[in-house]
Amino acid sequence: MSEKMKSWFWYRPGDIRLEEVDVPAVGPGQALVKVDVGLTCGTDLKMYKRGHAGIKAGERMAFGHEYAGTVVAVGSAVKGVAPGMRVVGYGSGAFAEYKLTEAPPVNKELLPIPDSLPSEAAALTEPLACAFHGTMESNIALADTVVVNGAGPIGLMFVRLCQLRGARVICCDMIPGRLEAARKLGADETVLLTKDVDQVAAVKALTEDGKGVHVGIEAVGLPVVWEKTIQMVRPGGLAMLFGGCPPGATITVDCAQLHYSEITIKGVFNFDHPDHFIRAFQIIQRGELDYKVFISDEARLGDVKEVFDRLASGYEGIKIAIRP
Repeated sequence: MSEKMKSWFWYRPGDIRLEEVDVPAVGPGQALVKVDVGLTCGTDLKMYKRGHAGIKAGERMAFGHEYAGTVVAVGSAVKGVAPGMRVVGYGSGAFAEYKLTEAPPVNKELLPIPDSLPSEAAALTEPLACAFHGTMESNIALADTVVVNGAGPIGLMFVRLCQLRGARVICCDMIPGRLEAARKLGADETVLLTKDVDQVAAVKALTEDGKGVHVGIEAVGLPVVWEKTIQMVRPGGLAMLFGGCPPGATITVDCAQLHYSEITIKGVFNFDHPDHFIRAFQIIQRGELDYKVFISDEARLGDVKEVFDRLASGYEGIKIAIRP
């Protein structure tokens, strides 16, 4: 192993840089992982385009967070992880040759990958854990009608998880190819959004007596889609708003709908328990999520800037796999 490695760092919106840095030293409770694959994510794209609420412009931060790799060194206090073992985890630094991470027993979310599972499939664990958290918080019951607004990576994961819970799933998006992916993952109905389509009316028309959905899921991150998702919910239903909007964004809610229809509006973010990550990985190991649907393209580590420029310009695929 060389003493230097290449890693991408975020400095400010639109400014990411590939730098040569020291391979980090391994502490007692840490593991050094050689990254086999890093996946692009909508959160990475938002950070690239407009920054991050918790990070000031100019503050250098390792870029990328969905990855799978191979352990090359471990600290003296690490248990259950050894050099040569393939693992999946999460945290900043996926677009790099090596990643230093806390390891078991402290970090229970660094999990060994079975030989039968491709690294690309394992690397989907972190976003699936987020969608798992959102699905659990939505209290979806057998035979509920659910709409997922947005067929990007997270939206597609919601489609699959809602289908696994026995829901009837409607999915809306502007890109035909993404709606095709939604159907492959179990969507019962899809709505192609064009300038002539009234999205709320189109979804309600697909529900029993036009009452609306039991659960509406927003997976885009636009205030207008938050509002439409709320409007799609039937009396007594729930709107789960997952997509992160730009800082300072606001929405308008119909007070009569909120009050007299007794709907619930709930914001959900990320995942908040190690068990979510573990269960998401179990779903992937059982083959319940077709990873090939999510990997639209591949690129080299040196091409990450071009990749995110491509994503920002209206890329119609799902995820791009970065191979260091």
